[in-house]
Parts: sequence; C-alpha cells; structure tokens
Amino acid sequence: PPYQHPSWTQAGYLGHVAIVNTGDIFVYPAPRVSLIENPPDKQNILYRVDNATGEMKPWMELPSAAAPSTENPFGLMGLAYDCETNTLYASSVAGSTRQQELGRIYRISLSDAKVLSTYDNVDAFGINIFEGSTGKRLYFASARTAEVRSVALNWQGEFAGNERVEVSLAGLGPVGDDRGRRIRWERNGDLLITGIEFRYNLVAQSEVRQTDYRFTYDINKDTWSYQQPQQ
Repeated sequence: PPYQHPSWTQAGYLGHVAIVNTGDIFVYPAPRVSLIENPPDKQNILYRVDNATGEMKPWMELPSAAAPSTENPFGLMGLAYDCETNTLYASSVAGSTRQQELGRIYRISLSDAKVLSTYDNVDAFGINIFEGSTGKRLYFASARTAEVRSVALNWQGEFAGNERVEVSLAGLGPVGDDRGRRIRWERNGDLLITGIEFRYNLVAQSEVRQTDYRFTYDINKDTWSYQQPQQ
C-alpha cells in the first residue's frame, strides 16, 4: 500500500526527485496554487530522504543571487544526478525578476554537501545529463524561452563552457511556446521533453497542460530532430 513518512509534509508541495547510488532521495519544494505551504524564502532548500529511515530533513540551503521578490515565488526547479562523479546538479530561478535573469545551476558534491561551482545568470527549468558523440553535456530548459540548451562538462563534472542550443519547442504543440519542465531519455535514446506553459506565476493545477515532445539523435552530426506525433 502507499506509504508516507510524517516528515514528508514539512516542505509543502514537492517537485521532482533524484535518487543517488546510496539509495538516498533528494527533493525540493515546488509551490503550486498558493504560498501558504511553500513560502518564497524556503524555496531554495534541498531536502534529503534517508535511505534507511525514510525520514526527510533539510540537507542544505543553496545561496541565491538575490532575495525573493513578489514577482517570482519560485526557487529550485530541477535536479540531475551524475553517478560517475557522484555530483548532484540543481537548477534554481530564485532571485530572478521580470527584468533580470539571476538564476543558477549548482554543482554539488554529495560526499560533503558543498557547492563546488555554479553556472550563473541562467533561469533553468528541467535539467539532465547526456553523453553524446562529442562528450558529456548538461542539458537545461530555459524558463524564459522555448529553448533547451546545454553546456559541456569536463571529466570531473565541472562546467566547461561551450553553451549551445540543442532544440526549441517554439511553434510546437498546442501552445507553441512551452517551457521544458522535464528532460529525460528513453531506452532507445530518444530525447523526451515535457513542456508546460510557464510565466513565473502560480496556476491552478487543473489548468496546467503538459505536452510531450520527442526528438531523435543523429550521432554523426551530434544534433536532434523533432518527431511529429502519430495521429
């Protein structure tokens, strides 16, 4: 039967989870309809669920570039785990406003709970890691545009520059301007992006419409091509 540890309600509504090689689970707050359960000043706290006890506790509060504002109630937006380097990546839009893109992607060491480095001035939504024909890259969907971009990672998992646009959701789907809420790869290697409409404001969950977008990889060109959904 479904099980819920009493500690799982302490952070309000939660976003996506990341399971690491120890079996621990990392998760972050994600405000929905109101801020009562998810106040803005608590949106950049990363929580850890212990693999042995199931208890969830605050693990670390990630430093934002600016204090929360009334224009933006959001903080952490995505997680990605790299088992080769035992590194956790977390994206956040905390501190950003309509005029300023102040978000960060954090590179975190799981062994000692330290922020090793940040990729600054990027409002990233969903994130994930892909190793293509030219090396390992961190993919991140822009929270401000329909683009999904990536940045190269070196053998240690450090941000190595060479940012580029991988795909765009512009003109696709029922809205034509979705943001990439989630990035994942299927067993056959296809890239699947779940897009939603996002404008930095809270929307009733009954009004949130999700659309999946599928792309296939050309290993020779190191590029992606959109696959039209079958009717």
